[in-house]
Amino acid sequence: MEKIKAIIFDVDGLLADTEKYYTKTWQQSLEVLGKKISDEEMLSFRGYNWKIVREKLVKKYGEELADKAVAKREELLLEHIENGDIKAKPYAMETLKWGKEHGYKLAIASAGKKSRAKRIVEMLGFMPYFEHATFGDDVERKNNKPKPGPYLRAMEALNVNNKEAIAVEDSLVGATSATGAGLSVILIPDQSLPVNDYTKEQLEGLNILTKGTDLRIVEKVLSK
Repeated sequence: MEKIKAIIFDVDGLLADTEKYYTKTWQQSLEVLGKKISDEEMLSFRGYNWKIVREKLVKKYGEELADKAVAKREELLLEHIENGDIKAKPYAMETLKWGKEHGYKLAIASAGKKSRAKRIVEMLGFMPYFEHATFGDDVERKNNKPKPGPYLRAMEALNVNNKEAIAVEDSLVGATSATGAGLSVILIPDQSLPVNDYTKEQLEGLNILTKGTDLRIVEKVLSK
C-alpha cells in the first residue's frame, strides 16, 4: 500500500450512531400512514440517500404516500437530533484526533441529507477535524452512493488520488461507492443493527482492505 495521505469517512452508522433511528423513523412514519415495513426490508435501505429510499417507496406505495412518509420521517429525525439522542460511535472522536495529530487529511463523504448530516457532525463536535465534507445534496442524485460521486468529490477537494486516500465505511452501499472511486476500504459494519456483518458473497468485487468491529481498526491499519 502506498503512503496514505488522506482518510475519507462516511458518517451515518460509522461516526454517528444514527442507523437505528433512521430505521425506526422510517417504520414509524409509515405506521402513521397505515403501512408496515419489516426490519429486513428496512435493512435493505441501509446506506442509501433518502431520495433513493423515496423512489423505492414510490414504487411500493405511490408518490403521495411516499412524500408524506418522507416528511413525517424528517420531522421525527429532527426531534431525535435536537433532543441529543444521537451519540458518537465508540472511538469516533479518538480516531479523528489520532488522524489529525498524525498529519492525515480528513474528509467526509456522506450520502446523507446535508442539513441533517452536517447538523449531526457539528453537534458531535467532529466538524473541526475535517478539511472537507461532501454530503448527499452536494452531488447529483445519479452520482450519489452507491455511485462514486461523494468520494470523487472529496478526493478532488483534498487534492489526493485514489492511491493516496483510504475510505472508511459501514455499509455495502458505501463500500461500493468507494470501490467505484478506486479506493481501498476499511469496512466497519454497524454493530447496533440486527445484521452486523456481511457474507463473503456480499463483499465480492469490493476493494475491502480489512474489516473491523469499531473505529480502532483505522489506527491499527495505518500504523503498520
